Amino acid sequence: MSAKLEVEALRWGAEGRPIVQGVSLTVEEGEFVGVIGPNGSGKSSLLRCIYRANRPQGGTVLLDGRDLWRMPVKEAARHAAAVPQEMPTQFEFTVREIVAMGRYPHKGPFSGADARDEELVERALDYVGMSPCADRTFASLSGGEKQRALIARAIAQDAGLLLLDEPTNHLDVYYQLEILDLIRSAGVSCLVVMHDLNLAAQHCDRLYIMHDGRVVAGGRPRDVLTPELIRRVYRVEAEVTTAPGGAPHVLFLRALKPQGAEDRAPTLPFTGTRG
Repeated sequence: MSAKLEVEALRWGAEGRPIVQGVSLTVEEGEFVGVIGPNGSGKSSLLRCIYRANRPQGGTVLLDGRDLWRMPVKEAARHAAAVPQEMPTQFEFTVREIVAMGRYPHKGPFSGADARDEELVERALDYVGMSPCADRTFASLSGGEKQRALIARAIAQDAGLLLLDEPTNHLDVYYQLEILDLIRSAGVSCLVVMHDLNLAAQHCDRLYIMHDGRVVAGGRPRDVLTPELIRRVYRVEAEVTTAPGGAPHVLFLRALKPQGAEDRAPTLPFTGTRG
């Protein structure tokens, strides 16, 4: 079961500095939508506002027409599951125990795991290929294995919306593709923060580009990833071609110098002895 997400005019800031500035976006049922943009553009802060880690200072987050922030915590977790970018790495829990935590929102205050919970946990482990690692500690896993375990936990949560912050960060190419394929085929709505433009173009139905806390463009990858917009947002010259399969492919050519910078090579400090 997938859900529809509607974010309207969302605002959030910290220490008097606006970080998310009036962001609006949608994820239709079953869509895989990416949020891209340079470092510091507000992508992760936006996602944290949606999965209730940062309380918005304005705007709304609606899931199937209901305000996510007005729901009780457990009810919200039954509808939206998050895989944050930064997770504690020294869990002493086993992988199976980590994945079983995804069932917590569905349990009462005094109820333990039942047969359905155990079935969903085992199914999630199998789906991400982590059944052989189920009894290992989370801390003993590789980066790719940890990501798969956390995705399994989100899948066991049985929510209609997955929210993922840089799920391919620090992974090699094999695990990047594997993780995105797993998420893409999960059969739920997904909002994913990504930094790799070509991976985003290949896997996402639609993209939103953020810059300085605002959404500056949104649409299909081929409509959003243009040389002009990449130059404006990322300050690089780029060529956009078409990859096999029809997705746009971005080739970065050179960084643009800041406006007013002198057109000369930087002077390196002299460290030798003058003759």
